[in-house]
Amino acid sequence: MDVAATCPDAIVEAVGRGEPVSVGGGLADVPLGVLVSAPRFADVPALRGARIAFTEARGSVSLFLRAALRAHGLRPGDYEAVVRGTTPLQAEALRSGDVDAAMLTPPFDARLAALGFRRLARVGTVLGRCAFTTLNVRRGWTSTAEWSRFGAALAEAGELLRAPGFRTHAIAALAAATGFAPAELDDAYDALVGGAAFAHGVELDPSTLGSLLRLMREDGLVVRSEDPATYLDTSARRQMP
Repeated sequence: MDVAATCPDAIVEAVGRGEPVSVGGGLADVPLGVLVSAPRFADVPALRGARIAFTEARGSVSLFLRAALRAHGLRPGDYEAVVRGTTPLQAEALRSGDVDAAMLTPPFDARLAALGFRRLARVGTVLGRCAFTTLNVRRGWTSTAEWSRFGAALAEAGELLRAPGFRTHAIAALAAATGFAPAELDDAYDALVGGAAFAHGVELDPSTLGSLLRLMREDGLVVRSEDPATYLDTSARRQMP
């Protein structure tokens, strides 16, 4: 692959091992998940002792959920972490009672809220801006013409998604692809399009990567350098100051 959009923690660790990969740019600089629980939990601190679903045992989007729980005074050991895979699987585990809470991406949170489940917190509101999804490349690839064309196309796609006249068409396409009703996708469209940096193409504010490094350290992951520039492709043409 030339470029992959992922949570950047694995790239940070790979750079620390000396592998020839880097963060080339940004995609979403705010975590998009919503912490949803069974109705009996009034707030996040009430999840002490609960079974909470995670995507993976370490790293990836799970580190943002653990950070949000820490912000509310809950550390590993205060709850039971249960690996249940991707968002659709976590939503089903929550609906069936297999787990008590999960971090769900819109629109799955809205569907469960309609069934009486509680939205306890928006993780992006709790954590603020941090590199949630980055565009990762082989080192040096951002100096190529392909990267410039990719960035321009991504910026154009972002402007199209934000255009008022495109909203109805986009929601209809999402409904056809996902099986959700169009009415269920209104809030999700706003959260996903508004929360991701599509309109800025491949630009990345390095401070958001610095915030991620802090969360990784707090989560016990290996961070070889405190400087965000260590992990950026220095040949990038379109980094923010």
